[in-house]
Amino acid sequence: MPLRALVLLSLIIAGGEPARPAPFKPTLITLELSDVPLDQALDALQKQIDVPIDRERIDAGRRMSLSVNDVPFWDALERLAKAADHRIFFVDSGRKILLVGNERVSYRETPLSIDGPFRVSARRVRSLYDLESERTLTDLELDLHWEPGVSIFLVEPPGKRVKARDNADRDLSIVEAGSRLPASGGGLALAVRFTEIPRSSRTIRQIEGEFTVIGAAGMLKFEFEKWNEKEQSSTNDGVIVKVRNDFKPGGDLWTARVAIEYPEGGPRLESFEASAWLADNEAYLVSRDGKTRFDVNGGTEVISQSERRAEINYRWVPQGNAPTLGDPKDWKLVVKTPSKLIEVPVKFKLENIPLP
Repeated sequence: MPLRALVLLSLIIAGGEPARPAPFKPTLITLELSDVPLDQALDALQKQIDVPIDRERIDAGRRMSLSVNDVPFWDALERLAKAADHRIFFVDSGRKILLVGNERVSYRETPLSIDGPFRVSARRVRSLYDLESERTLTDLELDLHWEPGVSIFLVEPPGKRVKARDNADRDLSIVEAGSRLPASGGGLALAVRFTEIPRSSRTIRQIEGEFTVIGAAGMLKFEFEKWNEKEQSSTNDGVIVKVRNDFKPGGDLWTARVAIEYPEGGPRLESFEASAWLADNEAYLVSRDGKTRFDVNGGTEVISQSERRAEINYRWVPQGNAPTLGDPKDWKLVVKTPSKLIEVPVKFKLENIPLP
């Protein structure tokens, strides 16, 4: 019997299946807060997850109580905002959370769904009449956000595996979505398009389904400092990074050619999607004592890219009035790139969304 058949047979006998990529895991939060100021509550939250929260517009002294045990971060944040009567906003492409609470802005419950490290919320409903097709179209605008530490590069627009019903329990017709959307930062705006929603419909009673995302559970860090070697190579979690450089003492231009290669078996990408996983890549120099960071200031050039490989030139030039870049022995090169790419579904369920 062929080896593959034996492997599959043993898995069936054992009641197992071939291994699949592990899904993204949420950060679990535990908080026991009793009549504490909001500022203190946020301190307790941020001790458990490295997430930037803008506090400039919070009522720092507002007192609140909250008890949660091992709940996903997004759930804990929502409960905290409700307990403090603050509203959650996002800035910097979803990378930073903004809490706002004052006489004019208070907590408002909106349709929300949490699936592990992913947060899906309804933001807006728009209706329009298409003169060319003579159809009434309705767009439900959604916000997708993911936890810090998770890197998402491509998102399938929701539609293909989504169902919705109105307040009269009638099925609503959904337009099948198009190509995957590039993503970066901490969030992305999505839309579900409906056709010919009945005039008598008052709400989308329920919309439920899933869409897929492609990303990485985190960023891998590679360090290089042997400048006398023609090529340096390092492997982490199956990802190979090779560096060639022309770092010369007293030079006024340093170039690091970085080649990145991912293992076989990742999600399949179309040619026009291949650059998506490069969105969060970066390279920089760090002084030997770790106190000084020198970001790329001479330009970045993508030489080639595919779904598993990329080659990039990173360049540095002297800073300020310095005539040269000095001695490369004073620095080490740091390259950050995503861990293995995986494709996972994001499930969501939203209810009672008013229609215009």
